[in-house]
Amino acid sequence: MNDIEAIIELIEWRDNGYSQGRALPPRSYFDNDLFTLEKHRIFRDGWVCVGRSNELRAVGDYITRVVSDQPLVILKDETNELRALSNVCRHRHALLMQDRGSTSQLICPYHAWTYHLDGSLKATPYMDKPQELECNLPSYEVQEWYGFLFVHLGSPLENISSLASGLDSDLVHYELERQFDVYSNEMEIATNWKMMVENFTESYHLFRVHPNTLEPYTPTKMLEIGVPGSGFNRHYVYYKENFRKQPLGRIVPEPHCDREVVTCLYPNLLLVAAPDSTVWACIEPIDAGRTLLRYGVLQHEAYENEPDYAQIIQDQIDLTEAFNAEDKVLLESIFRGISAPDARSSILSPMEKPILDFASYYTSVLLHDS
Repeated sequence: MNDIEAIIELIEWRDNGYSQGRALPPRSYFDNDLFTLEKHRIFRDGWVCVGRSNELRAVGDYITRVVSDQPLVILKDETNELRALSNVCRHRHALLMQDRGSTSQLICPYHAWTYHLDGSLKATPYMDKPQELECNLPSYEVQEWYGFLFVHLGSPLENISSLASGLDSDLVHYELERQFDVYSNEMEIATNWKMMVENFTESYHLFRVHPNTLEPYTPTKMLEIGVPGSGFNRHYVYYKENFRKQPLGRIVPEPHCDREVVTCLYPNLLLVAAPDSTVWACIEPIDAGRTLLRYGVLQHEAYENEPDYAQIIQDQIDLTEAFNAEDKVLLESIFRGISAPDARSSILSPMEKPILDFASYYTSVLLHDS
């Protein structure tokens, strides 16, 4: 099987599978040639979430990421502006920075070529400093949205706010701008990145996979499909018997006080936004069968004065870790199963409509000239 045959399968899905309510062809989850195409058309030519801006609070703070095979360092420069720079030295291609931290300049570990925080070349030991602009670090577009950082490696036609504008009708009630970071973690999962998007954005599986963690509070039978946008899918899960408590001095109107909105801002930011808190996840594909999941919890500032504030946060963290661990087991299982010779594109439940919305986005980008 080559990428042409895999594309033919996707064209067939686009023309017939969507209207029939079917999942994507199994091969689209493990085909290596298709994954290469995804990296170029989805992750190189679109906005990609790379984390939270709270990691970059002061001049010189930085994080490192990889987007479509491109190593990046995202930082606050000398003027306190956000920058996304190539993390590859222009001399002999060593990676400049590792992990995260704070620095006053970028120094190559190989020959100590040194760069200012805006990416311009500062010094080249034991040689005259080249004047060519190509010796400066390439810079990429970066935007912030509700505290989330997005990078675009190409030439964006729209900004993040435009792509996500339809979500405002929900998010305005949850005041993400007043929710602050209380926890973050990451894990590697042996599955395809699209499976993670699909699993996160459908709640049909709650009763089976999360019977003691999520189902008691947000029962599967109470989910509601929302209207998607060009840049996101959406559904709602409703609380059973006032699961969320509103703090003193803050009133969230119905129905928003009784539910959470679950969404993927394509391709890789996952949100469960609620009146009191938000669980987020950011997906970084490693290869067709491995994905890095960065995730965390935000808490609304109004809860700081609650007498059991520390326990409120700990309960949310414990719940997040529990359902992520449950999902990891299933995600790795279905990735092993989908490559079986008898695997076929399945009929989806009406409760899984967000999977169809995501698949429609996915094929429209991947097949834009097919």
